[in-house]
Amino acid sequence: MLDIHRHLPLEGELSLPQEWHIWLATSSPSEWKTLQELSHNPLWKHGYGLSPQWLATNSFTNQELEDYITQLSEFLQADPAGYIGEFGIDDRYIEAFPLTQQISLTKRLLHLANEKGRPAVMHHVGSMTNLYDILDAHPVTVPVIIHGFLGSVEVAHELDQRGCYVSFGPRLWMQQTRIGKRMYDIDVPFCLESDFPFIPGKKASPAAYEIMMRNHYKQIAQLLEVEVEILEERLDELASILAHW
Repeated sequence: MLDIHRHLPLEGELSLPQEWHIWLATSSPSEWKTLQELSHNPLWKHGYGLSPQWLATNSFTNQELEDYITQLSEFLQADPAGYIGEFGIDDRYIEAFPLTQQISLTKRLLHLANEKGRPAVMHHVGSMTNLYDILDAHPVTVPVIIHGFLGSVEVAHELDQRGCYVSFGPRLWMQQTRIGKRMYDIDVPFCLESDFPFIPGKKASPAAYEIMMRNHYKQIAQLLEVEVEILEERLDELASILAHW
């Protein structure tokens, strides 16, 4: 089973399913050391991120931001399981962290991912034009995953043509989204994610993760009209491809 995007274990969350492909993401430098101290599992990947939300709600100097990028690069160099994620653009925070700065940082981190040969898991809320412009101007050869995707089937195709994968979280079916109603039309590779512990409308408990993720697969399989086991096989195969670096 593949979970392309979840956050660090909660206090009291004693263990994660050892046989799952889990991509653990962070949002800030304060989480990077904790990520490195987790028990090793060859199926788990370590995401070093600088999320727009964290950047918008914390104060830092230009030099400190440069230091974060340098440190992130050093962690990738030292961690064979490391990737960049999550980072990206969020129009909800442009007053505190201007869009021009968000775009500039996104370009730099995509370049770093390409330079290090590591995947990038991106957060995106806002104009697709901005994202297309970034991807078109700075094409990368590494996998780029757009996490928490709720755009249209047509946008999923546009991103696929640019070498990106879309990733669907539980919000897709919990909130009766338009793309949820058109899942059968999705004919491009996609990932599934939990974004745990961030579950729409619910407070996550340490014991909820595995139950929620299995239900997520069940719901997506029903929308696709396939058996859960078939969906798991498809995504395990994709997980092996994405993790080949």
